[in-house]
Amino acid sequence: MPNRIIKESITTSCEIDQLSAEEERLFYRLIVVCDDYGRLDGRPQIIRAKCFPLKLDNIKDKQIQQWIDSLISAGLLIRYEVDNKPFLQMATWEKHQQKRAKYSKYPSVDDGVITHDIKCNHMQENASRESRNEKREYENAHSMFEELWQQYPRKKGKGRVSNTQKQEICKVGKEHMERAIARFNKDMEKEGRPIDKYMYGSTFFNSGYIDYLDGNYTEDAGGESKWQMA
Repeated sequence: MPNRIIKESITTSCEIDQLSAEEERLFYRLIVVCDDYGRLDGRPQIIRAKCFPLKLDNIKDKQIQQWIDSLISAGLLIRYEVDNKPFLQMATWEKHQQKRAKYSKYPSVDDGVITHDIKCNHMQENASRESRNEKREYENAHSMFEELWQQYPRKKGKGRVSNTQKQEICKVGKEHMERAIARFNKDMEKEGRPIDKYMYGSTFFNSGYIDYLDGNYTEDAGGESKWQMA
């Protein structure tokens, strides 16, 4: 195996700078174990055996895979498959190293499919989908809460109802919440209590509604004895 060249420019490389100490150590060891074209077997267990033969008990395949992923994300490695077999290519090999062998031990990137790009696209699509779903859930919860707030008599403390609590209320369902509000109002009217003595809206929507939900509410007990009115 010919000697490899490591240039002084690595000390100011932005790509190298974003690596952890373990990731950077793997990168340097990959340089000396890859073939003369900067290619090598992409299986973590093979890389672990080649790069860390004296540390096999301390370093796991899972760690190798995580470090490889980081090197790929930093643009230092390319992962690809040929005939469903994984390989790695040092991304800037030709800029820094000389090819002395006539042929590579491994197939080239051009002969295969770059799997990291596919993986990243899927991750980005999933992240984008999750973001849209979260936004939709927030908007639905906020809209439903606004409608319910208008139905509650004592509109005090609206800002004390968090977005998380609005989403909890949304999970309960609009019809269930409307029945809870109606039951609370009915109990207050039975007692002849004026609206300024009702519990604050924030108290009701944060926890007060629970006793008035289907399955929790009884006509005789109601919920008035458990709650302060402000």
